[in-house]
Amino acid sequence: MADDKDYTSLLGRSSGSSWGDIAGAYLSGGKKKDSRARNVLLATLFFNAKEANMQSKVMKNLKELEDSKAIELAKLNKQWETRTGLQTEYDKIQNDGAFKTYQTELEKDFTKAHVGNKEIINLSSGDIADYKLEWMNKQAKVYEDNFMQRYQGIDKGITVKEEFNKPYMDYYKSQKEKIMNPKNVSLVHNMFSKIGIGNKDEELNNKVERLQKVRNINQERIQGFTQAEIKQIQADKVSKDDLLGLKINREDLTTLMTGTSLMDSELNAGRLRQEVRQAWIEGDKTYKAAVDAIEAVEVGFNTKIIEAQLKEAKQKYITANPEPKDKTSETYDLWELGLEQNKREALGIKNLSEDAKYRATQLYNIAASNDLTDKNKIEFIQEVLEEDIRKATGGLSKNQIAVEVSSVRIATLLDKITDEDTSVLSAINATELSKAKEEYLAINYPSISTKYKDFKDLQSLNNNINTFNAREQVVLRQLQKEQYITNEYRLATIYANDVVQSSGELPPYLIEE
Repeated sequence: MADDKDYTSLLGRSSGSSWGDIAGAYLSGGKKKDSRARNVLLATLFFNAKEANMQSKVMKNLKELEDSKAIELAKLNKQWETRTGLQTEYDKIQNDGAFKTYQTELEKDFTKAHVGNKEIINLSSGDIADYKLEWMNKQAKVYEDNFMQRYQGIDKGITVKEEFNKPYMDYYKSQKEKIMNPKNVSLVHNMFSKIGIGNKDEELNNKVERLQKVRNINQERIQGFTQAEIKQIQADKVSKDDLLGLKINREDLTTLMTGTSLMDSELNAGRLRQEVRQAWIEGDKTYKAAVDAIEAVEVGFNTKIIEAQLKEAKQKYITANPEPKDKTSETYDLWELGLEQNKREALGIKNLSEDAKYRATQLYNIAASNDLTDKNKIEFIQEVLEEDIRKATGGLSKNQIAVEVSSVRIATLLDKITDEDTSVLSAINATELSKAKEEYLAINYPSISTKYKDFKDLQSLNNNINTFNAREQVVLRQLQKEQYITNEYRLATIYANDVVQSSGELPPYLIEE
């Protein structure tokens, strides 16, 4: 409520004597029936009652104005806090830069955006560090632009709270002045104003209206930066494909090999690590080159183990489910399907439908064909995928397609090796050893290495294979087998990627990314 000193002087004024004065004067007249005195008394009572009513309204209006002021100032205080926060944030951006200002948020955003790629982003190479810095700088610009949209309406010239509140306080004072206009508290002033003496109504009304407009415009501007919707900045998830080309260092390569059979202390593991390094260097030292090399070399090296697993799985299945004699019967077909499923499980390959296996084989053969142009390959690949769409066999993703193509190809080859398929065995015998394997031979089997190098080509070597004794043949063929599977794994990966790149966009209802 307003201070008493603001308006008690007005409210305390009276146009005549008090009730006690008038009543006392009337009673002191004794029994005289002074009609004139009685009339004065009644007029004075009416006059005082009217003024009391006017003053009561003024008090009520002042009380409501004070209540409104309390609410308005509370809101302005909150707005001032927000404005101060914005100014502080702006100053920090100007002094430290957006990157440092939002670094905590940027780190969180980077982690969320790369949630499926922790293996890559946790490596230490300069290329990855540069990528992270570039990504975070771009994200910092997003934060800065979002902030500047809110900050642009701020009153940059205002430095103190009193100045910030001034448009409202001016409006408040004009309202109080209007309420406390003498004509509102005194009948005498009220009557004078009606005959044009001391009438300030128009002046006060114009002043209130003008200051109200100033206050409203100012409040609208303030709300523009204090109540503007703060956008929730969500960084898009980064696809692993976007990171595969990043270069890594030798320490990162070792980190990636940790946990694989390549980190064993035995001699074979050492020469395999060297083979991985060689392939990684030839692949321009990228993360993809490293991962592909590790997987390919490890698959090749584990051929002997995988063959043993396949043979064991086959033997267990046949023992539990004897092979039907009639190979043309439906029973035999079901038996064969069961055998294939057991073999795939032994290799750790998920159970694929016959449609999926057929599709993967088709796609591989198309991608590997030397008799088709790139345009025809794309057309045929899309035709195969569209067949699946027509069948509506279920959700497909590009990653799933690539995995099926490569895994089915390798599983087929390993199966053929186990069954001693002549075409695959011939392909193995015609496989040249990598430089790393040749160096391994020279160090650990110098006799085999010398004979191997004496032949100008593999055809000559195979025609004179008996130059090597039985033990030497086993060593040589095992290395060729490893190399063949490694090469085929790399080819399967390349062809699978070709398939994915040629497949275009799959329909949304068939995508399970």
